[in-house]
Parts: sequence; structure tokens; C-alpha cells
Amino acid sequence: MKQQRRTVIGILLAASLAQGLIYPTMAYGLDAEVPDPITDSSVTYHDDGSVRVQNAPDDANEANRTDGSADDAADGDILGEESTPTPAPASPDANTGADEGTQDALTEDSTDRSAAQAPVQQESGQNEDTHNETAGVRPPSEDYTGRITYQGAVYYFEQGQMVKDAEVYESGNWYMYDADGRMVTNREIPVRVSTGRTKLVRYDADGKMHKGVYTENGKRYFYDKVTGGRVSGVWRMLNEDGQGTRWVYYSTADGTMQFGEQYLNYDREHTGWYYFDTRTGKMAHGVIWVNSSGGKWVYYDRYDGRMRYGEQYLNYDREHTGWYYFDTRTGKMAHGVIWVNSSGGKWVYYHIKNGKMQYGQQYLNYDREHTGWYYFDTCTGKMAHGFTSLPASGKDAAKTVYYHAQSGKMQYGGHLINNRPYYFDKNTGRKYSGTEVVNTLVRTARNYCHSNLNASNALVSAGGIFCPKGPCMSFVWCVYHYSGMDVFLANGTSAAGRPSGYPDDYYNWYARNGRLTRTPRVGDIAFFYFSSGAGWATNASHAALVVGVNGSKVTVIDAAFYNIAERVASNSGGTYPLPKAYGHPDFQ
Repeated sequence: MKQQRRTVIGILLAASLAQGLIYPTMAYGLDAEVPDPITDSSVTYHDDGSVRVQNAPDDANEANRTDGSADDAADGDILGEESTPTPAPASPDANTGADEGTQDALTEDSTDRSAAQAPVQQESGQNEDTHNETAGVRPPSEDYTGRITYQGAVYYFEQGQMVKDAEVYESGNWYMYDADGRMVTNREIPVRVSTGRTKLVRYDADGKMHKGVYTENGKRYFYDKVTGGRVSGVWRMLNEDGQGTRWVYYSTADGTMQFGEQYLNYDREHTGWYYFDTRTGKMAHGVIWVNSSGGKWVYYDRYDGRMRYGEQYLNYDREHTGWYYFDTRTGKMAHGVIWVNSSGGKWVYYHIKNGKMQYGQQYLNYDREHTGWYYFDTCTGKMAHGFTSLPASGKDAAKTVYYHAQSGKMQYGGHLINNRPYYFDKNTGRKYSGTEVVNTLVRTARNYCHSNLNASNALVSAGGIFCPKGPCMSFVWCVYHYSGMDVFLANGTSAAGRPSGYPDDYYNWYARNGRLTRTPRVGDIAFFYFSSGAGWATNASHAALVVGVNGSKVTVIDAAFYNIAERVASNSGGTYPLPKAYGHPDFQ
């Protein structure tokens, strides 16, 4: 009886196995989890034979896919704060209708984010050997839909047909089955989408399409959170609120995130130098320090991040508001005095430390050539040259100063400008009036009265010509010289080309330059001609400085009679008769 029962049970078991009515793992003896072939009817076919899941989005709606929560949690972002990438803002020549969720422009061989996901084909041919290996994989029934694990590989059947070269959407995730029907795991493969373009997609160890950040061998990649395609080019990383937090760059060559200085040239909008933080990859905006070319400050546009050149007006924070200049070849920020071509060309000054254009009076001291006071127009920053009227400032009264015609540096002391003599205060640079020059000369002359000044020796020591007939002209030279007013005495020269002790030399110079007069003024040089000068003087044998005029009487100070003193010249009683003529310096 027992033997008979065992025989019946054996027959029933064999029949059940043959019909696949028992759970498939029992039928095949496999350690697999497969969906119920009766209740799971979610998978259907496209017209071309590729697999499509009824509950999954079709071709036209792929852009609306949403990631599973497991992917979102696993992807994270580069710093654990961003998620979905969106593209850089469109350039003026770009399609103004571009959606914010698409990258501005990608190369033809880079990720196609907008292409439909299915139908897809893995770009690989079927391998005959592996085909023979999978020939033994059988579904438990003719209409079976679901996975089967066979010899360590996972396969997927749709209505009893093995899925090959296609993606399958299961439980909110996409999986890829290759030309032999095996699930693709732990690798990146090229996938051709319906438009004919190709994208690179990575599938994780469990076969799920990877989305978000992926790190391998210390290199970072990013796979689109919608299509799964590996991205390249400049992308904006978004936080959970959909707000952009930073722009990053993935190489158009291999998709790796790039850091530091990068030259991009993959489309018209992205051509030039950029900088990406060496730790986070964040695109730089504004003025930053880079180590190339020995180290330099450069400016990356506050909007598109591209390095800028030439004159730039910055206004992105309190510290960086004003005009700057960046070398037209290297982008290096200018410091100091440089020439710019704007406004017809001008010299301007960019602060030696912060590089900002400066205005008004500026004291420079950054090298031997640029040490002193300069003035830069308060509107244009243009360096002043020549006579400039400065307004009153603080304790300083308004004044006229002179900036050198070439260097722009403020001048001091006596200067011959356009063949006219001027004197500028040695401390403030203020131009002296004619009256101030005369008063200075008279004061100096009177200070030497009754002194033991050896005027001839002083003149010779300065390279002058000694006159053995007396020190009179040497004394006049000393007055101008020790007053700092040399430039007013024959415009700083003489007939001999150097200071001279002979009165004749200066008489002749003033005669040639039309500055001899018979009307005396204080500060003039009085030229006398005495009979004692016969034989050695042609026009003047004595000289003195006029320090007073009173009608027909002229008071002079001279070196004569072995001393320096004031004497009166008059045709009606005096030390001397009236002078032959007066040399009148250009006191203005």
C-alpha cells in the first residue's frame, strides 16, 4: 500500500514539474526570486519588439521620470547638499526657449539628456559563446514575466520571451539587459536612444541605473538624475529647494569633475579660461588668486565665470566696486601706473595693493620711478600733466601745482617750462607768484649785508667763471642761487653757458632776449658802466640787485668797497649814478 502511494505521488510530482505549476524555483532547482507569473502583468512590448513596462513612462514622457527614494538617498551630491543638476544660463545666441532643466549645450558625443529612454539598444553584438550558455535558461511558463537567476546571472522574461538589448523598468528603477539577456552590473555602457544619439549609462552592483554622483579611483562623475546619462560640460548643482548653489565642470573628454584652472572650448558660450575650486569643484566668480604665471589676481565674470581682460568695472561687493584692469593676454590684475586706451588713451593708477583705480591726489612710492605726488582726474582717473589747479583740502589752501609733462610727478623748486621760469614750493609744490619770488630775493640779499660772504669763491665752486675785476656779479648770482631762484637769472644760463662773474655776460643775455629796460623794478639787476671798466667790459662793468625804487632814486645791494651793503644810485647825489640799464627777469 505504501509502495502504491509513493508511485502515485511520484507521478503527480513529475506532472506538476512538467507543467510548471509548482513554484519555478522548484521546477528548475534554482535559488531565485521571480514574480508571480499570473499576477505580474506589468511588462508589455513595443511595436519593434523591445520591452516596455506598462507602468513606466513611454518614450515621449521619459523627461518626466522620477527617481526612486533609494537612488536619491544614495546619490547625494558632491558635498552632500546638492541634488539635481541644471544647466548654465543661456547665452544671447542660445535658444531662449531652453528649459532650465537642460544643459545649455553638449557636444555630439556627450550625454543626450532630452532624448527618449526607450526603445534603446546596447551597442554590442551578440556573442555566440554566451548565447550558447544562456540557451539553457527557460521560463517556467510560456507567458512568464519576471526575473530568473541562472548560473549567477540575472535574466528577464516578458511573456515568456527573454529581454535582450533593452532596459526594463521595475519598482521605480531601470535595469539593462545585454545582447545575451544578462543584467548589466557594475559597469558603464554606451546606449543608443531613439534619436540615434548615444549616452553613457552606469549600472550599479544590483543592476539599477545609477543616477547622481559616482566616485571611482578618486575621480568624480555625475549621471543625470532623469535619464541616467553621464553628463559633461558646465552644470549647475541644485539643492533640495531647486536653487542653484554652484556651477561645476565635467570634462567633455572623460566626464570627470575638473578642478583648478581650466580652458574650455566645447561651444561658443563656453570658450575661455575658468577656475573651479580645488576641493569642491565650484566655479569661481569674482577676483581670486591663482598660482599660474608666478601667481596673479584675476577676475572671473560674476555671471558666467569666464576670465575677463582689459578694463572692467566691478560692483559685486563693497570691497570690489570700481574700475580695474586685467592684462589682455594673461588676465593678471594691474597694479600701479599703466596706460589704457580708453578715452583717447590715458595714464591711470591702480592701487598697488587692491588694484582699484584711484582718483584725485595720490602719493605713490612703489618703485624708484614712481615716488612722489600725482593727480588723477576725479571722473576719468586720467593722470594730470602740466599746471593743475587743486581745490582746498583740509588744512591745505587751494593752489596751482605743476606735474611733469612726461612722468606726471609733482615738481618742486625752480623749473623752466616752455622757456619761462617758475618756482614751486619745496614742500607743497605750490607755484610762487612773481611778488613772492621778488620778496624772496630781496630778503636773501639783505641777509648777506655786512657779511663775510666770499661770493667769487662760491661761484667758482659751482663751476662758474671767475672775474678778477671784482665780486659784484658773483654776489648777484649768490643771491639767486641761495634763494633757490637760479632759474630766474638769465633763465638759469648765461652767454658763456654757465654762471659767470662778468657783468657783461648777463647784460648781453638780457639784451638778446629783449628783457633790458630803463625802468627799474624791485628784483631787477642794475647794470652800471664805469670808466674803470674800459678795456675789459663792453656794456657793463658793475652789477647790483635792485631792492627799492623811490622816484629818481634806486636802492641797490651790491658787493663793493670790500663789503656787502645797501647803496643809493641817483643822478642827484648817491653812491652811484643811475644804472645804464636794468635786466628784468621773467617774474610773471
